[in-house]
Amino acid sequence: MPHTRTSIRRSPRLAKSPKKQTKSTAVPKFLSTLFNSREQAHILHLQTSSYASHKALQKYYEGIIPLIDKYIETYQGKYGIVKGYKPAPKFIEGDKAAIPYFKQLEKTIAAMESQLPKDVDLQNAYADILDLIHTTNYLLNYLH
Repeated sequence: MPHTRTSIRRSPRLAKSPKKQTKSTAVPKFLSTLFNSREQAHILHLQTSSYASHKALQKYYEGIIPLIDKYIETYQGKYGIVKGYKPAPKFIEGDKAAIPYFKQLEKTIAAMESQLPKDVDLQNAYADILDLIHTTNYLLNYLH
């Protein structure tokens, strides 16, 4: 009997998705700004004499953390652990500080968008964050 060679078929390997580690500081800066905004909103919440502002700021500081978590966990699932968070240099205080702070926060976050990853899921998470900032601006400016 002649010896025949049998070929062994290997199951195809799934291609590993590359986990790119971005060297950009844009994501940690973006997330640090948001974490700091949560603390800032809580300080302003405790200092305002307006009930409407008090409630608007509470809605923000309670709502932003789940949105930040969603962004970070989605990002880290694709690109790896975020490092390089920075604390706020200084918090502002005062009864009338919330409106100018949130107007500036909106501009700051909008300016960061072009430096953030363009993945659809991360852009959706970003949009949810910006939506909360816009809503807070509306509540502070028009329902006082």
